[in-house]
Amino acid sequence: MADPNWFYSTLAQSSAAIVGLAGGFMVSRVLAQRNDLALDRQATRNRMLDLHRATVTAQEIAARVQQSISSGRVAAENAGQLDASQIETFTHPGNHGQQGSYATDVHTLGLLQRIADDASDYEQALGKLARDPKTLSDMARTGKDAEHLAAEWLNEDLEGIVGGGGNLYQSLGQQRDWMRNDWQARCISYNSLKGQITTLRTRAAVASLGGLVAVLGAFLVFGVLVPLAYLSARAGASRGLLLAAFGVLAVLFFAYLGNEVRRLANALHLEREFLVTRGMAVHLGH
Repeated sequence: MADPNWFYSTLAQSSAAIVGLAGGFMVSRVLAQRNDLALDRQATRNRMLDLHRATVTAQEIAARVQQSISSGRVAAENAGQLDASQIETFTHPGNHGQQGSYATDVHTLGLLQRIADDASDYEQALGKLARDPKTLSDMARTGKDAEHLAAEWLNEDLEGIVGGGGNLYQSLGQQRDWMRNDWQARCISYNSLKGQITTLRTRAAVASLGGLVAVLGAFLVFGVLVPLAYLSARAGASRGLLLAAFGVLAVLFFAYLGNEVRRLANALHLEREFLVTRGMAVHLGH
């Protein structure tokens, strides 16, 4: 009967060679991938942070306009006239220098109420989109749509063109279209950000690398460790110790490979820093 040790020995050696070659290739590829993605990833991250900062600023303006319009409406209802110097709108924000008092009627009061309600919807949508950089990054990374964050009217087609002329009183009817136009422009920027992250994910090929780690792990267990255990070497404590030591080193090797793939996957988390030092991408964060 043929000696089965030859089979187990050959299988172990062949599998070890495959694991070694593939593992070395994988490590070099992961390091090259991280370095290759670093610059484009930083540009995408800067775009995400710019969108977040701009949206936070818009949310603050929306809250201020909503409060101003609500207070102005109460004052106009009590006084019978609207003081333009006491309110601000999206087309005339802040200290706009507008003067004049305008007689109010049911239509004007209703319009002011609608602007306040619309500003509240607009502010809430902005708050959901830009709650914090991590929320914005996670939404874009997982491919979620921004449109579902807003009231339905914010996603409707524009009813008119927002003009830049006219005084504050004449611009009251333009406020809803201004908010809708601004929200949809932010959605376009957000969708563009999603596209950039999708490109980064495709280039990183994290799922493919994770699959390779699993295949190499199977090779190591069933192609190396198990055949080595079946070899009829001289019995003794040394055989068990060597197998245990090899098993520990194999686990550490695959822990290293898995950690490198995890760090590459973390490049898609744009809220985290990802620096390039001496040709190697370095991830900072948890």
